[in-house]
Amino acid sequence: MELWEAIGGRRSIRHFTEDPVPEGDLQRIIETAGLAPSGGNQQMWRFVAVYNRELREKMRQTVINKVDEMLEWPEVGELAPRLKSIKGYGTYFADAPVAIAVLTEPYRSPLDRVLLPAHGLSYEQIHKLRGDPATQSLGAAIMTLCLAAYGLGYGTLWMSGPMYAKEELEKLLPIDEGWRLAAIVALGVPAENPAPRPRLGVSEILRIIH
Repeated sequence: MELWEAIGGRRSIRHFTEDPVPEGDLQRIIETAGLAPSGGNQQMWRFVAVYNRELREKMRQTVINKVDEMLEWPEVGELAPRLKSIKGYGTYFADAPVAIAVLTEPYRSPLDRVLLPAHGLSYEQIHKLRGDPATQSLGAAIMTLCLAAYGLGYGTLWMSGPMYAKEELEKLLPIDEGWRLAAIVALGVPAENPAPRPRLGVSEILRIIH
């Protein structure tokens, strides 16, 4: 598949068939995701592929339980319907054949870890100054994963909605110390063919300085 075709044809898929995803295909997709650029080539990503349906259902229920807890907050008010909707759009991963939990760790540049704190900068100040290289790197890996999956005929849904229950989900998954859950990607054979979403024109997103 041509690169331009993959970029232009990829869609966010929310409904999947029950066709399985062979582990060989999964390994090829993750191997390709690992080719993404990362700050200092630290490759601050790990992937946990959940094929187990029972665990995916536990993860779904964990998100639902968290939303129910948040609905009790006195500040919710008129945002309640929007919060309730997370029970749907934040749990699509449970109906996909595979839910890929994407993990990350902090960027370990000596300048960020030693020099800037020694100069008196807080973690928040460093994060703002540096633009969070770990998150930038992770985004590159997830996008590469989605394109690789599309190239093999699969659909994906890059999800941040479940992260409202991040701490609770982390307790269900095998996560090594120092790593954290950052996103979930639903993976499977698409059961839908969504139309392209509106995009800003190049004149709206590009400024050229000569």
